[in-house]
Amino acid sequence: MSEERSASGGRASTAARNAEDPIATIERWTDSGADYRVVHLSDDAAVVDLTTCDGQPMERLESADPRLIEFLRRESD
Repeated sequence: MSEERSASGGRASTAARNAEDPIATIERWTDSGADYRVVHLSDDAAVVDLTTCDGQPMERLESADPRLIEFLRRESD
């Protein structure tokens, strides 16, 4: 199973992270004072780095959820 570093510095499984709505993940992240950076955005997929408030990448969120893609497009306008 693929694993990435979580915001708390521990390991978080991809399956566990993907169980949460990706928009809720981004909103929870920014509500905590952190930020995010869109790495890739297309009609088919989004890749987002969840970063600390000073830009340090902590997690990478990858999703093909069309709601997330639309959310990121609206946020960039």
